[in-house]
Amino acid sequence: MRVVRSFANYYWSFRISLYSRNVTQRILPSLQHDTLRKYGTRLLLGNEVDGYVHARAMQLAQPLVDRIISENPSIPCILGNRMLVCSAQKASGVIANSRRRRLIAK
Repeated sequence: MRVVRSFANYYWSFRISLYSRNVTQRILPSLQHDTLRKYGTRLLLGNEVDGYVHARAMQLAQPLVDRIISENPSIPCILGNRMLVCSAQKASGVIANSRRRRLIAK
C-alpha cells in the first residue's frame, strides 16, 4: 500500500510541477509589465515589492489554474491550491531575481 501511495504522490507532484511551470511561463510577461508599470525603474527590494509581486502573481495565475482544473477533472482540487501557490512562488522568484541582477549590475 505504501508503494502505491508513494507512486501516486510522486506522480501528482511531477504533474503539478509541470502545470505550474506552464502557468508561470504564461503569467510572467504580464507580471513583469505590471511590476514595471507600478514601480517603474526604481529598484526597490523589500517586503512591499515582494508582497505586491506575489499577490499579483496569484491574481494572474488563478484563472489559468481554474481552467486547468476544469479541463482535467482527474486532478484533485486540493492540488489546484498547490499548483496556484507553486506558480506564484516561481513567478515572483523570477521577478525578484531579475530585479536583484539589475541592482547588482548598476
